[in-house]
Amino acid sequence: MAQPRTYHFVPDATNAPGGRKAVEKRARAHAAKVTHERRAAKRGAVVKWVNENVKSRATRTQLVARNPPMTAQFEISPWSQLSQAKVDPFETNPHTILPNQLQSILDWAYEYVHPKVLSTASENEASMIKISWRRVGQEWPMMFHLQVAAAVNLHRADADMEPLSEEIDAMAQGHSERGLNMVRKALSKLKGPPSDALIMAQIMVALLTTPDQTTSLDSFRRSPLATAQNLHRYARLAIVPHLIGALLELVTKRGGIESTRDFGNSQLLQFADLMISSRLGIPPSFPWLRPSLPILKGPRYQPDHQAIAISRVIGTGFKQLDSIDLRLANILRNAGEITVALDHYQECRPNAPRLADLINAANETHHKLLSIGVNMPPYPSRLDFLCDMCRLAGLIYSDFVLFSLPTTTQVRPRLATQLRAAMEQFEKFEAGRSATTYNGHDVGDHNIMVMWALILGGLASLNTPEKPYFVQKLREYVERVPYVSEWRAFSELMGTYLWWDYIFEEPGSGLWMEVVQSPNLHHRPSGDSLYQHSSSPTAIPIHPHHRPSGDSLYQHSSSPTAIPIHPHHRTPATELGTYGLPTPSSSEQSPQPAPNLQWEPIWTLPRDASLVHWVWT
Repeated sequence: MAQPRTYHFVPDATNAPGGRKAVEKRARAHAAKVTHERRAAKRGAVVKWVNENVKSRATRTQLVARNPPMTAQFEISPWSQLSQAKVDPFETNPHTILPNQLQSILDWAYEYVHPKVLSTASENEASMIKISWRRVGQEWPMMFHLQVAAAVNLHRADADMEPLSEEIDAMAQGHSERGLNMVRKALSKLKGPPSDALIMAQIMVALLTTPDQTTSLDSFRRSPLATAQNLHRYARLAIVPHLIGALLELVTKRGGIESTRDFGNSQLLQFADLMISSRLGIPPSFPWLRPSLPILKGPRYQPDHQAIAISRVIGTGFKQLDSIDLRLANILRNAGEITVALDHYQECRPNAPRLADLINAANETHHKLLSIGVNMPPYPSRLDFLCDMCRLAGLIYSDFVLFSLPTTTQVRPRLATQLRAAMEQFEKFEAGRSATTYNGHDVGDHNIMVMWALILGGLASLNTPEKPYFVQKLREYVERVPYVSEWRAFSELMGTYLWWDYIFEEPGSGLWMEVVQSPNLHHRPSGDSLYQHSSSPTAIPIHPHHRPSGDSLYQHSSSPTAIPIHPHHRTPATELGTYGLPTPSSSEQSPQPAPNLQWEPIWTLPRDASLVHWVWT
C-alpha cells in the first residue's frame, strides 16, 4: 500500500521570522525527518536487545518505580568527557557499555586483528565489513557477547601482551557463557538455511577455545607473512573437532562457502579452513574462491633486476618432476616466484610488491599444496615416494616461508616424521640397486632433489629425535656428490629448488657443520679457487679453447675440455643472485665454518677428481 504524500508549505522568505536562512533550515530538517521515516518503514521493525531477566513484568515495574532512573543535567563544556569507544559515544544503549580496558580490547580486535584476514578485499569493501561487524554487535546480544569473549581470548593468545586482571577475565567468562547459551538456543530453533549472521556467530564460537600460552625457542627468523594475518595469534587457539564440524554443517546448509555474502564470511571461512588443514595435515574443505595471476606477472608488481635474475634460477631443479607430477612441479615453482617477490619486499628495495598481494599468492599456493594429499597407487614405485618426499618438503618450506604457523602447533616435527617415513620407503627400492648405478643418469639427477628434501627435513626436525636421521642421510648423499663439499656450494645448489637465505642461512649452516664432521666425508684441499659464472643457470661453463697453465686448471679425465679456475676472486652477493637467494644481511650474520673448511661461493672439485656426468635438466 502506497504511503500518503505529505506536503510542507514554505512561507515567503521575505515575511518569515528569521529571514531566508531560517526557512531553509526548517525545510532541510523536514526533508531529513521524512527521509528517516521512509528508511525506517522500508527496513521494518528492528528488535535490538532482548530482555534476559526472568522476572515478571509486574515485578520489573515495581522495581523501576522504587528505583527511578537518574537523569544527569548535561551541559556543553570543553571539560565534558564522552566515552572513548568508537561505537555509541553517548552510551544510549546501556547493554553495550564496557569498562575502558575491555572496550579497548574489543576495538583492537575490530580494527587490527580480524581485518588482517580480509586480504583479498578492497579498501572500501574491508571498511564496509568492519562497519557491519560493529553494527551486528550493537543490534544482536548474542553477537555482542561472542565478540567481546573472542577478543579477550585472542588477547590471551598473544604471548607479547600483558596478562589481564582477574576482573576482566571474569567479565569475559560471563560474556562467553551468555553467548554460548544463546547460540545453543538459536541452533535448536533453526529451520532451513542459516543466516550469515549465525555463521559468523559460530566462527566466533570457534575462537573461544583455550589458547596455548607456552613459549618455545625458535632458532629461525620469522617470515613477514607469519604476522601479516595474525597467524601467531589465531593458530595458538585449540582446535575442537565438534565446533569445526558444527561450522561445516552450517556452511553446507547455507549452500557452500560460495553462498555466503555478508560480514566477510567467505574470507573468514577460507582463512580458517587453510589454518585448520595445515595444523591437522588434511586437505582443505573449501575450494579456493579468488584465484590470482602469478605474482611476478601481476599488474601491480614489476620485479627489479635482482628479482628477475633470481627468478631465472629458483625452481629450475623441479624440471625433473615434470614427467612425474607436473601439477606438483608447477606449484613448487610458484612458491619460488613468491619467494622472489617476498625477498624484494623484505629487503625494502624500491617498487616492492604489496603485502596484500603476497598474502593472497602465498595462501593460494599453500592451498594447492595441501590439496594434493597422499595419492599412492596400489603398487607404488620409487618415483611415487620421491614425489611424496617433494610434496612434504614443499609443505615444510611453506610452513617456514609462505604460511608460517607458531612452533607450538608442532607442524614441522609432524611433517619431518612423515618425510622420514617416505624416505625409508624410497630407500627400500634403492637397496635393490647396485652401488654403481648411482653414477647413472637417472639416479644421479634425483640425488640432488633428495638432498633438498633432506636438508628441509633436518631443519624441520631441529631439537627433535628425528634430527640425527636426517643428518646421517644427508651425509650419505653428500658423499655421492664429490663436487658439493662446501656449505656455500650446497646452499646455492639448493637455490635451484626452493631456498631463502634470509631464513635458512644461519640454522642451515649449523646443520651443515654436523653433516661434514664425518672423517670419511671428502674435503676440498687447501687453495682458493672458484669457478667462473656462466650466463646459463643450468650448466657449468666449459671452455674448450682456453687452457690456463699451472695448477689453476682441473682437467677432465676422459676429455681435453678444461674448466678454468680463478683464484682469489670472490663474486659479490648481487652476482650470486643468479644461483640462489643470497641476502647480504643474513650472510653477514651467519656463523663461520670450521677452520678446516673453505668458505667458497661456487662449486669446487677436489684435486685429481674427475667431473662426473651430471645433468640438471
